[in-house]
Amino acid sequence: MKFVLFYLMIGASVPCVAQTKNHIYYDLPKSINTRVRDHIDHYLSKGTDTDFVADLSENTDGRYLLSIIDYKKGSGPKVFGLLYSEVINKSNRMLKIGKYTIPIITSEDMIFADLGETKMPDGRVAKKRVIMNFDGYTITFDRSGKIYEH
Repeated sequence: MKFVLFYLMIGASVPCVAQTKNHIYYDLPKSINTRVRDHIDHYLSKGTDTDFVADLSENTDGRYLLSIIDYKKGSGPKVFGLLYSEVINKSNRMLKIGKYTIPIITSEDMIFADLGETKMPDGRVAKKRVIMNFDGYTITFDRSGKIYEH
């Protein structure tokens, strides 16, 4: 009986462990993958020690926005460090483009992710939020892969 209970406990814990390692890989149109790969190759050809995250959202007109955000894990600002540890590092959504695997975040991650709380100087407790201002590489496209220039 002890052995059966032991194996049941181990069997029940295995799916939990395996679940944290599973990823959802997004399959974007080939034209988008090519543009993103070229952008990353060009950026990294400068010899920078940089990582990337993809911000994917949908416009009201049915077009998608894909922004490739570059960052340095170790030397980023405190706010980006919070975004990295609480959202990017935990994301199971990935964009695989050639040899690159890039975590994907969404606008909902910015709005609804629980990033903890902080005590304000006046004593109030406020939820931590990340407001991101981004001026990097963005592609607007539709489901068929047609790219719309800005």
